[in-house]
Amino acid sequence: MIRIKYKTLAVGLLLLLVFLLAVYVELPSKLLEWKRYDAVLKYFPRSSQAPDALYWAAESEAPNPGDGRMFIFHNSSSYSLAGTVSSQGMAYAREKLERLIAEYPGYVLAEQARWKLALIYFAAKEYDRAEPLFRSMADNGKQDGRSKEAAAYAQLLASRRGAEERGAATTPSLQGKVVIGDRPAAGLVVALHRKADSSWMYPPYGRYPMAMTDDAGSFRFYDVPEGEYEAGVGADPAELSGYYLSDLGSETVTIRSGATADYDLRFVPQVKVVQPTNKEVIASGRFEFSWEPYPGAASYKLSIAALEFGEDGKPQGVSSIPLDEAWTEPRAEYDLETLRTYRRGLSKSFSQNEVWIGSSGILGIVYPGGHFVWSVDAFNDRGERISSSRGYYTSLNGSEPFFSVSDKGQLPGDKLVLQGDYKGAIRAYESEGDNPYALRALAIMALDGIEPGDRGDKAKALAYLRRLPNPAPFDLELIRSASERN
Repeated sequence: MIRIKYKTLAVGLLLLLVFLLAVYVELPSKLLEWKRYDAVLKYFPRSSQAPDALYWAAESEAPNPGDGRMFIFHNSSSYSLAGTVSSQGMAYAREKLERLIAEYPGYVLAEQARWKLALIYFAAKEYDRAEPLFRSMADNGKQDGRSKEAAAYAQLLASRRGAEERGAATTPSLQGKVVIGDRPAAGLVVALHRKADSSWMYPPYGRYPMAMTDDAGSFRFYDVPEGEYEAGVGADPAELSGYYLSDLGSETVTIRSGATADYDLRFVPQVKVVQPTNKEVIASGRFEFSWEPYPGAASYKLSIAALEFGEDGKPQGVSSIPLDEAWTEPRAEYDLETLRTYRRGLSKSFSQNEVWIGSSGILGIVYPGGHFVWSVDAFNDRGERISSSRGYYTSLNGSEPFFSVSDKGQLPGDKLVLQGDYKGAIRAYESEGDNPYALRALAIMALDGIEPGDRGDKAKALAYLRRLPNPAPFDLELIRSASERN
């Protein structure tokens, strides 16, 4: 029988209690370190680590709660992946930030929390909640970048109330309306970009003159410097699904001091394509494109874009090439031979150790083993584009006009080009003798080189091109260009 003295037992229990107390005191810090933020908030809601847990829980779910707007101009569009935080992640972050600001207003990162919460409200189009937060940060007396950016957001949100915010006597520099289909579009952002500027910075807030449409879809700009501008619309891609920014009218607007310019932006229904779609594989060498007739269209023109894929196998970019032929009926036919010898752009980019050359530049607009999207533009009898099948948000999920070409006829060099192994492709093509596809690919790679600092060998390119038995018009252009540059 084991005998334990009461004094020894008491000491042991006391030590155990001290140990458990130490664990209890240290556990919140450890859970925070292990990023178990919800555990901290559940079991230790009043601990000194609770505000940190609230802030970093929100940060983990929505590190960059962008609004996800795509900005559409007549000749370009830009989209930020910052808007890809899930709705569940945004809701989770919102709840944590609202609680943090309400319960711990003096928290060391409270200002950052307010900023993040204001962005979440802005993305959710809860403008009446976002505006006072932005305004409070703009009026905090600081002259830092965050305060200036907050002021830009606050001013943008105030613009949706128009003249009442500035006084009825104020003359706008520009006014107009945004219409999607037959409905005025409220809560969209209109941005002005100087025609002479070649770049576009994203996110654009605070960088360009901007205004928000009111409930009637109307917008107004004030105090815009004189000049020629392009006007674009910032909207959630889902809002523009099935619509295209009409090209009818001027693509630019001129702002003059003391005068009000009028300019509307109208999104019209897209042209609807019929075939090929849904990743259809074409093996015949004949391409039959068709689409629904568009009201008021006198002719149509096609564009084809070759998909480029990243190392993860996902599409990461396209190179779109317009075709010259005008079609009066809602259908068009091409063959593989014609498209492979069609005029196309040549692109080469490189980092310090890696070169990337656009596959379509080497292989043709369409080539065996490739994947493509296509679009059709509709023109009226004056040659003005009135609509297009091109959308502004391409998820390439199978519902797009996305087709593939079977790898029948694919040369070994073609496959190496698609893998980015240009040296291996050259060796493979040189073994093909006078195969015109191989000669053309060799000439194109020789023209600008395949190394980062390589400026190409024009004489070598000419030698390959002059071996072509029946040069196409594009081949003759390459010969002329290589001769001039040589």
